[in-house]
Amino acid sequence: MSHFLSEIEILEALEEELDDSGSQWKLSECEENEEDPDTEESDETAASVQSVLTEQSTSLATLTLAATELSVPPTKRQRILREKPTGAELGCKFADNESTVPQLAEKSGVIAAVHENSTPLNVFSIFFPDSIMKHTKSEKNRYAKSVYDKLKAVSRVKPHSFCNLWVEVKLHEMYLFFGIFIHICLVKKSKTDKLLVYQQFYFNPFPGSAMARNRFNAILSNLHLNDNAKYVPKSQPQHDPMHKIRPILDHFLLESQKSFYPSENLIIDEGMCGFCGRVVFRVYIKNKPDKYGIKMFTVCDSKTG
Repeated sequence: MSHFLSEIEILEALEEELDDSGSQWKLSECEENEEDPDTEESDETAASVQSVLTEQSTSLATLTLAATELSVPPTKRQRILREKPTGAELGCKFADNESTVPQLAEKSGVIAAVHENSTPLNVFSIFFPDSIMKHTKSEKNRYAKSVYDKLKAVSRVKPHSFCNLWVEVKLHEMYLFFGIFIHICLVKKSKTDKLLVYQQFYFNPFPGSAMARNRFNAILSNLHLNDNAKYVPKSQPQHDPMHKIRPILDHFLLESQKSFYPSENLIIDEGMCGFCGRVVFRVYIKNKPDKYGIKMFTVCDSKTG
């Protein structure tokens, strides 16, 4: 039953059961008296009375149990708390819980051939040796020749253009060019031309003494690092998005692994290299100082920064 019985309902049910049993007992007694009115209580009468009383007590006990179950609300099952076995009972030892941190046996830091007396040119030569500089020089001359030949074929060369005064780049000029380029990164100006002029307000003796302004701009406008004849279009599976700088990039990554061994505390960080050129992987992040650029993931060493 979905509801609990009140005490009044329980008592009424018990009275009805007793009345029914009493009437049955009186009826049986009358029948016995009609059959043998002069005879006193015999053994059969006693047995019948005993059976009636037994049935009444059984029914009364059943009703009392049912009333108790219906009147008392069900209680929640108590949770049995069992003691957890100890480590000794499971056969565990304290040494099993101790964490073992591997020790870094190799020496970390710079492993390249540099020392206290090394010059900036020695450090620069680790990442840009003569082989890379010669490769850059040959690719730059090849690209400049192909561009100027196309312009001359369609008669689009102006009288004061770099095409009329173009001379192939020498190896020492490539070193001067990269030296001025590093200087520009340290001494920032709004325009590159202001570093290469002899005006008193913008005058800086190093860039102008190393290379003329027109020569620097001619090399910069035709700087090239890979052969365009080996370029694979985007529609083909062998396409390389980094084809323009692939030789320099592969060499730089290889030399970086050879020149430095990191310590045991490393973290992966992301950085933004500002770039507005036409590349597929250029991203836009509005919260960065350089909103357009190339997103890079770097492994940083906590000891050396």
